[in-house]
Amino acid sequence: MSINLQNLKEIEHDLESYTQAHAQLSKIKAIRKLYHRLEEALGNGLTIQLLCDYLNQKGLEISPNYLYLVLHRIRKEQGNEFNSNKKENIKTEPLINKPINKNQSAITESQKESTTDNQYDQIMEKYKLCNNQIDKYIALGGKREDIEEQNISTQRSMVMNLRNKLRQKYKGIY
Repeated sequence: MSINLQNLKEIEHDLESYTQAHAQLSKIKAIRKLYHRLEEALGNGLTIQLLCDYLNQKGLEISPNYLYLVLHRIRKEQGNEFNSNKKENIKTEPLINKPINKNQSAITESQKESTTDNQYDQIMEKYKLCNNQIDKYIALGGKREDIEEQNISTQRSMVMNLRNKLRQKYKGIY
């Protein structure tokens, strides 16, 4: 049998059909194909355990820990965190308000002491709204250029160190 363009197209079509009928997907490949549906289900309130039970009933036998780890790995590869689409990037602004005009009176010492807790709470509120390490670092008062080129592990460490310094400064907690 000589191969011509028509025969080659038939072979290609037959091979595709054969592959779909007989190919065995690995567990991780199956989860990758279902990733968006799984994330949607988690976003709608289903738990890892419920999803795992469902997948086991359908023949994909995995443990909840395995599903969690694979989903974490996929998110990490894609640069996502869980439900990151629900959060917005927070634009940080200076936390210390400057007087609007020259006629405004200066803040007294007793007012400054009572506002330190408030300042810390404001910083932490902005921190909690952030969805990545760079935004968290900036919300805590760090400089973008210090953290931007670092790997994720170093970024986490930098964020935690800055957070601990702020906690120590405002709350006296070591």
